[in-house]
Amino acid sequence: MKKWYAKSKRPGRKQVEVKEHLCAVGELSKEYGRQLGMEKEAEMAGTVHDAGKLTDKFQDVLEGNASRVDHARVSAAFLRWFLIATHKCTSKEIASTNYAPILEAINAHHGTLLCYDQLKYSLRECMTEQKWLEGNDGKEVALTGKENYRVLAEIFHEELPQWECPEPKIMTLGEEERECCFLAWWMQITPHQRKRMGKSSRSRRNVMRKTGWSA
Repeated sequence: MKKWYAKSKRPGRKQVEVKEHLCAVGELSKEYGRQLGMEKEAEMAGTVHDAGKLTDKFQDVLEGNASRVDHARVSAAFLRWFLIATHKCTSKEIASTNYAPILEAINAHHGTLLCYDQLKYSLRECMTEQKWLEGNDGKEVALTGKENYRVLAEIFHEELPQWECPEPKIMTLGEEERECCFLAWWMQITPHQRKRMGKSSRSRRNVMRKTGWSA
């Protein structure tokens, strides 16, 4: 079975596989989301955020054969595709569910945060067959075409067979604002800050305050 890597090779260190990275981030996200009553949403964002690394174009980046490839847009497009393909909700319904801020956060975890009303058009465009499609920050989207996203779903389930996609829930305005704030904040803070948050509840509060977000 092919190995899919999340990070570049580093001397003296094990090269981290995508499945290991996604499981670790998903669990950490779940832990902090639980404190705010957003356990499932935070876990979903963390577990799917790098699904776009399960593509040949991104692996080419790690091997030094490509550059400026957008995997974040693919990760968000993959989750949107999955929701529609499994009939959990229609494309129109997504905007009013808890998956809208999840998709926003996944897409923005390396770049600019876009509201779902803007983002949905770009995610839809990923489903078309194109040789080159512009993604976040002018990078090339790592995957296009519905059939290729179906293949990505197969790869994702092979790598994370335990993954389940919870049923969407309709959000009230207050819930939507709260989830957008938390998920956007969580996906955009640095790995160093996330590591610091794991030390104690005091350090978590300090990092949250310094990054401009508080419960």
